[in-house]
Formats: sequence, structure tokens, C-alpha cells
Amino acid sequence: MSKKMRRTFLEGTAMILFFIFIIPFILLVINSFKSKDAILDNPFSLSGILETGFDNYINLFSDSTINIGSAFLTSVFVTIVGLVLVVLFSSMAAWVLVRSKKWWSKIIFLMFVGSMVIPFQVIMFPLISTLSSFSKATGIETLGNVFFLPIAYLAFQSSLSIFMYHGFIKGIPKELEEAAMIDGCSRFQTFRLIILPILKPITVTVVLLNGIWLWNDYLLPQMLLLGSDTITLPIAINRLASQSYGTNYAVLLPAAVLTILPIILLFIKAQKHIIKGMVEGAVK
Repeated sequence: MSKKMRRTFLEGTAMILFFIFIIPFILLVINSFKSKDAILDNPFSLSGILETGFDNYINLFSDSTINIGSAFLTSVFVTIVGLVLVVLFSSMAAWVLVRSKKWWSKIIFLMFVGSMVIPFQVIMFPLISTLSSFSKATGIETLGNVFFLPIAYLAFQSSLSIFMYHGFIKGIPKELEEAAMIDGCSRFQTFRLIILPILKPITVTVVLLNGIWLWNDYLLPQMLLLGSDTITLPIAINRLASQSYGTNYAVLLPAAVLTILPIILLFIKAQKHIIKGMVEGAVK
């Protein structure tokens, strides 16, 4: 097979895979503008879109049983705060572990790497028990407290993030930091002014990988926010899908679009940094 034929074959395969993956999303968007009867009658048809318009989205936000607007804002808060904590603490921890030549830094790094293979399901019940005991001992409410959720994500997402930052920082010349310190920068200023801007490619990758998980996560918020009136968007969608009087697809599908759209926009905005950051973070 010639080089031109091989390239044509690969491009054709990529286009086929693109359409396979994009068709479900297109159907989701189309049906989010149709009535329930039109969706059940023929989900592949375009008829019924003009009649319904944006009524489904209006009904979604006016549904008193599920406050979708509050759930959306809660997910935004949890995701943004969680990502800020993960990026700051993971990058600082990785920088210290790379630059420190003491024996304990290697052990700590290996502990972070080893913790990546532990499934969340193994520790979720001990987690709840520990948090309950902590709340009783200190009087600080951890269960049902939405402000504690980003801290929990910091604990679970730090391992992978530190691993990626650790590999990237190895490729940064130490002379840059030494020059900054000679110019009078403190250790924190060196990190903030020199190291952090250089980490932009890997930071974008860390934000994307963690952001997708934080935004779409259902299990951890369901456990930690149990009994609270504050819920995240995945929990709200699950309640819409499991209503006792039947699933209203005319409301459920617009909610699904609202869940997927921010991640797609984030991915499109930063996709050029993804492969670069992952390769440099894994190889250096």
C-alpha cells in the first residue's frame, strides 16, 4: 500500500469514527427541542422541532421538583474550586518532590503513584465512616457540606496530577530557578513567577482530565451530599430520570445537553495542549 493510499485510508477511518461518535450527540441536541410524544414516536425525525422551540429548556428551569439552575451553579462551583486546589497543591508538591534530593521525596512520590491503582469503591465506606467520626470529634460538618466536596476531590485527584507534573518539571532547567533566587526572588516567588507559567501545557491537560471527572462525577457527591438540599447536576439528572410518574424525556434531554456542552466547549478550547502536555508529562 502506497503512502497516499495509507493516508487516505486513515483519514477515511477517522471520518467514519467521527460520525459514529458525533451522531448520538446530534440526536441528543435535536430531540432536546422536541416534545415527549415526538421523541418517543421517532427520535430520528426532525419534525416537531419548530413547534416546541425552547419550551423544553424553559420547562426544565421552571421545574420546581428539580432546581436545575441551582444544581448547575453547584457543579460549576465544585468543579472550579476543585480544579484550583488540585492545580495549585499538585504542582507545588510535584515541584518540591522533583527538586528535593532527599530519600523521603522518592518514597512519597512512589506512595502517590501507588495510590493511583486503588479503586474509589474500595475506600468509599471507610471514607464515610472516617468523616462521620471526624465530624463528631470536631463539630465540623463534612457530610452534607458542599464546601467540603472540592477538598475531597483534591485528595482523590492529587495522585495522577502530581505524577504528570512530576514528569514535566524534570525537563525544566534548574538554572532558571537559581537565576531567579539570585535576583532576590523567594522560593514562593520563584514558583509563582518562573515555574507556574512554564507549566501551562501540562496544567491544561490536568485541568481537562480532572475537570471532566469532577463535572460528571455522581458517586462522591451523592455520598457526601446525602440528606442535603444542595445537589450537583449529575444528581439532578438522575432524579429526573427516576421520577416515579415516568421519565419526561422532553425535560431530561435538555438537562443532558447542559451537562455535556460545557465539557465539549472546554475540550475544543484547549485540545491543542492535551497531547503535548500528556506526552511531555509522561516522557520527561
